[in-house]
Amino acid sequence: MENMRASIPMAALPLLYLLVFVAPAHPAETPETILIRKVINAEKFGKRTGDAEVILPHYARDMAVYEGHNTIDPRGWSVLHEDYPSFERDLQEDLLIHRYDTERTVPFILAREEGTGKKAIVTTIDSGVVINRRTGETRPLRSERLWFFTKLDDEWKVAGYVQNLGDSTSIGVTRPSDSDDEIAGLLDREREGWENGDSGRIVGFCDNTFTAYNGNDKILPASWKILFNDPEELKEWLDKRLRNAKYKIDRQVVHTSLSEGGREALALTRESISATYDVGPAAHELERYVLWMLSRRSGDWRITHLVYNLGLPLE
Repeated sequence: MENMRASIPMAALPLLYLLVFVAPAHPAETPETILIRKVINAEKFGKRTGDAEVILPHYARDMAVYEGHNTIDPRGWSVLHEDYPSFERDLQEDLLIHRYDTERTVPFILAREEGTGKKAIVTTIDSGVVINRRTGETRPLRSERLWFFTKLDDEWKVAGYVQNLGDSTSIGVTRPSDSDDEIAGLLDREREGWENGDSGRIVGFCDNTFTAYNGNDKILPASWKILFNDPEELKEWLDKRLRNAKYKIDRQVVHTSLSEGGREALALTRESISATYDVGPAAHELERYVLWMLSRRSGDWRITHLVYNLGLPLE
C-alpha cells in the first residue's frame, strides 16, 4: 500500500494503478512469517501423526478449500469444501485411513500487515508417500498448494487453500462451467459501480474477509502482491480514485464453478477497460483476466478473494 499512497499526481497514474503494480522483491523473514511457518508445520505434523486435533485449531471457521485438479488454470478448479464442518469431517475420515510420510517445502510466503487486517499467501510442495493403514498399500504423493491466511485475535489462521495445483503455467484441461444468474448479476452490478463512480456500491459486494491481489500478469502466485487487506482499505482507495477517473468496463464471465451445496464459488472474467482522467486528454486501456472467489454464508453472494491481472493468455 505504500506505493498506492505516494504523492503522485492522479493524471500521471496509469490505468488502474492498483492493478499494474510491479511486484516488490520477496521480503525477508519477519516475526509474522515465522508464525505462519509454524502453522504450516503444525498442519504437516498433524497429517504425519494422524491427529486431526493438531490441525483443526489452525483453520478459520469461515474457511473454504478448492481442488486444483493438477492445473494452475482456474478454469480447471472446483470447490472441494464449502465450510469448516465439511473439511473437518473429511479430514478425520482421511486420517483414519491414511498415514502421510511426507516432507513439505515452502517456496514462497508473503504477509502484508498494513491496514486493519493482516493477510498472507503461501505456496508449499508436499512430497513423499501415503500409506493405507488398512491394506498397507503405498502410493507416491507430490502436491502443490496455494494457501490463504488471515490473522484473527493475534493468531494466524488458514482461511483456505487450493490443493493439487499443476507444475507449470501451461493451460490445463478446463472443467465444465456452472451457470449462476446471481453471481453473474453481482459481477455486473460491481462493474456498474466502477462506471458510476460509486465506491460504496463496489465495496458493498465484498465480504468482511475480503482480500485483493494483483497477479502482475503472472499465473504463479509467487509473483502476486496483496493490494487490500479488507473492504475498508479498498473503499479508502476508491474514494480518492473515483473522484479523478471515469471507467468503462466490458466484462465477460468465462468460467464459474460452484460447490455442491451452493455456498462457495469461483468465477473467472475477461475484461476490457478504458479509463479517462479529469486532467489530461489521454484514455488508458487494459485487457485482463480476473479471478473471483465468492461465498454465500448469509443469503447473498459476497466476494472473499479477488485476483486482478491473472496471467492467462489473452487469446
